[in-house]
Amino acid sequence: ACIDASYEEPKRFERLCYRALAEGVIGESRAAEMLGITLRTLDQRLAESPFLAGDGYSIADITAMVAVDFLRPARIALPAGLEHLSRWHRAVSARPSAAA
Repeated sequence: ACIDASYEEPKRFERLCYRALAEGVIGESRAAEMLGITLRTLDQRLAESPFLAGDGYSIADITAMVAVDFLRPARIALPAGLEHLSRWHRAVSARPSAAA
């Protein structure tokens, strides 16, 4: 169940990012609220394990990394205080495959 839940979070996160940026889909304040909830959920999950699906790097991490990376061109700052998410993002971004 943990793997299923953690795998679904990055997909949910990615969908919320796209919805937040789609003009007229949802208001900016609601999109920011939804994004914040999702980022905090990922941070809480990463407090329990080094990667989203547990001890090993997986497709869940790849998907979430792309979604978090998408924040930069969208001009959305990663909120302060998400230490586990920040640690994870630095780690997965340092992998050779992330540079491809």
